[in-house]
This record gives sequence, C-alpha cells and structure tokens, in this order.
Amino acid sequence: MKLSACMIVKNEEEMLKRTLPVLVSSVDEVILVDTGSADATVAYAEECGAKVHHFAWINDFAAARNESLKHASGDWIIWIDADEYMSQEDLKKLKLFLEKAEGDAYNLFIYECPIGTQKEEGFYYKLKVFRNGKGIHFERPINENLCSKQGGSLPANGIINDVSLYHWGNHRNQAEMKKKKERNISILKKALGEKSNDVNYHFLLADNYKQIGLLEEAIAEYREALKYEPRKSLLIQVLTAMAWCLYELKRGKEAYKTALEALKLDQNNPAALNIIGGFLLTIGKTDQAINALEMSRASKMEGKEFVSLRQRDYTANL
Repeated sequence: MKLSACMIVKNEEEMLKRTLPVLVSSVDEVILVDTGSADATVAYAEECGAKVHHFAWINDFAAARNESLKHASGDWIIWIDADEYMSQEDLKKLKLFLEKAEGDAYNLFIYECPIGTQKEEGFYYKLKVFRNGKGIHFERPINENLCSKQGGSLPANGIINDVSLYHWGNHRNQAEMKKKKERNISILKKALGEKSNDVNYHFLLADNYKQIGLLEEAIAEYREALKYEPRKSLLIQVLTAMAWCLYELKRGKEAYKTALEALKLDQNNPAALNIIGGFLLTIGKTDQAINALEMSRASKMEGKEFVSLRQRDYTANL
C-alpha cells in the first residue's frame, strides 16, 4: 500500500520547515503544487524530497487541488496543507489502518493548536483521506468539497479515531490572517455573483467578515444565508455567529433573541448560552445569568462537529 500526500502552497517556506520533514519521511510521496511563491518555498520543498509541480493561481482552490491529485501515484491520498502537522506515529497508524481499510474515504480529527504545538484548543473532523484512481475530485472554488466521480459530495466511511492532524493556520500573525480573509472575501463575492442563492457561500462570506471585525457586513450576510433555509446544523451556526456579532456591537436585545433561536435548535449550545448569560448580567438578572452560564459549562459536546475549549473557559470568567 502506497500513500501520497497532496498539498498546494504559496509562500509557505517557514511553515514547511515545521511540517514537511516529518511528512516526507513518513509517507511514500509528497506532491506539492506551488501556486506562485516568491520566497524559497520551492527550493526548500525540493531539498526535503517533495515532488514539486507548478500551477498558476486562478482564485480557485479546487482547481489547484485537482492539479495535485493528477500527479499522485499512491493507492491512497491524504490532502494536507502546509500549516497542518502530523506526527510520524500518527502517519504510521494511518498507513496501518489503510492497509486493511474496506471503504474509499475517511474523516480525520483536526485539532486547532498554536503554531508548533499540539495544545488542543478545539477540534472538528473532515474528510481528508481517500482512495486514488476512483475519480474522486474537488469542487467549489473555496471551502472546496470532495466529490465522487459521478458528482455530489463524497460520503465518508467513518472516522479514523486514533489518528490526529494538528492545524496551526488560525494562529498566524494578524497581518497574514487579514490578507487571507480578504482573499477569501474576494473569491466568495465572485462565487456569489455566479450563484447568488448558495447558502454556504453567504455563510462563509459572513464568517470571513466576522473574523476581520466587519461585524455589520457579517450580520448582513448571515441574514442573507437565513433566506435560503439552511439545513439545521448550518442554521444553528448562522444564528449563533450572528448573535455573537450583535452582542459585540452592544445590540444586546437582538443578540439575546437570536441566541434563544439557536438554543431552541440545540439546547447544549455553549456559545448561545454564553451570550444569553452575558445579556442577562447586563440587565441585572444575575440569578438567571448564572444559571445560563452554568448550563453552558455543563453542556455535553459529544458528537458535535466543532468544540472550542475557549467557549468553556469563557464561562468561568463572566
């Protein structure tokens, strides 16, 4: 069984110095597609032993990722980014699992951590490993989605529970993060110009606005997303994020009402409970506020797509 790691990069020399050596030494090949680096990314990757290819950036992540898949010769592919780290031990476990795997695609747990650490601040799972030669490919220019040969989202055959991937991308410096989000906003606006009723694009645009502090713009896009009747799991995320934006803008009553809507759909939503508790404190309803915050602390998070430990910590400080 041969495992290929496929990645797309641009100006990632410093991050690759942290993540690439282990990856190259643990998989059978690393396919690295460079989309226009101006630093020593290419030279360093070649020095490490990665197989480097070039692809002109066209504001389409799926297109670049599909280029990387063209060059993979392994039986299995893991798609991974420069700011995602896997240990030798976990990569060994992954290969052992895949040698006996019966399915075609598997999720991995991804842990958000400060750069260079494995200090978990939250996790989610994502489809990251799949068989090569099955016509599996990426679609959508941003928040790219793995699809089957026939089209449509590729179903996962489960989660590989004892293998972890650590993501450091959300702890880059402020200037890097802002540049990244502005790029995302540009791509999303273009995508919405072609498909204005795509609820996921509206949600992602709102989320990128939120992350660079454009909260009024974020709220407007969250409201757009609501017009297209998102599925329950996404609806909860939209309402919760919009409530947070409203709370940050000191529009307490609106935040409270929106958080209550989210809570009706998910009674164990710690973020919504935090907002409700915070608002109740501001209007002097201390006992009710404490009750909401205690509920947040005690909320069960098993089975959720995302857990933020900082949500838990926040309740202790209100």
